Amino acid sequence: MSSRWMCGVALALAACNSGESPKVVVPVDSGVVSVDASGKKETAVSVDAGTDPGEEPDDVAEPDASDVVEVSDTAAPDAATPPCKSDKECPIGVCDKPSGRCVACLSAADCTVAPNTWCKPHFYVCAPAPALCGSSIECKATQQVCDAKAKMCVDCLGQDDCAAGETCWDSVCIKLECPLGSVGCSADGLSQRTCDPTTGTWGAYLSCDDLNSCTTDTCVSGTGCGHVTLLDGAPCNDGDACTSGDACIAGSCAKGVLPVSCDDGKACTTDACLPDKGCVHTPDGSDGC
Repeated sequence: MSSRWMCGVALALAACNSGESPKVVVPVDSGVVSVDASGKKETAVSVDAGTDPGEEPDDVAEPDASDVVEVSDTAAPDAATPPCKSDKECPIGVCDKPSGRCVACLSAADCTVAPNTWCKPHFYVCAPAPALCGSSIECKATQQVCDAKAKMCVDCLGQDDCAAGETCWDSVCIKLECPLGSVGCSADGLSQRTCDPTTGTWGAYLSCDDLNSCTTDTCVSGTGCGHVTLLDGAPCNDGDACTSGDACIAGSCAKGVLPVSCDDGKACTTDACLPDKGCVHTPDGSDGC
């Protein structure tokens, strides 16, 4: 990884003028990234390494791709962040072990360079700490609402405070990965997954197989797994290897009445049928085998 990434992380709080959202400026070797209160990257300009982040740079140049620290605007670290298993493997920041990726922070304890900063939940970036408030009027400048219980400005208190396609999770508006509570099917139509009604993220795929050989199991988009009962007399498997002629009756598999023949035609073996294995042939030790 290029040494131009960062020698050290220095966060500075930008002034909140003209009603704009507070911003955090993250200096790198020869550039800065401006991050607004939502955790989204806004601008990147090249400045001299000794320039005060709060001052206007003398010479503004187009940023070099290698000088910019990318900040994800999604609710989780993406594939562009370095993989890790421990903090030691992260050139900057800390290791988010569940995702196996390096992030800027996991808690306020990781945001110690600049005063009055916190780790914005679900965005993994250090941002200005929420302003204190007594009512939502005091939060209008940052387009937030007041959490009366916590007495601080937050993104949301409920779904109505978030834009379309977002959900309110831990007082933060995050983009939905899927419609809340919706159901999706796998490409083969044999499994379904459900969108978490709180986080708006897909859960793991679950098989539609109901373990009944007398039903056809498929996933229907929008409704999920469905089970169609086979007609009476349809062949099935009752799980007993020693029966044959199993057939469906009223949606259940009835044991076949025809026994399975295990005779291998050899006089020197003992032939038997085990329900879980089927035919087995054990030599009896006599001559001829």
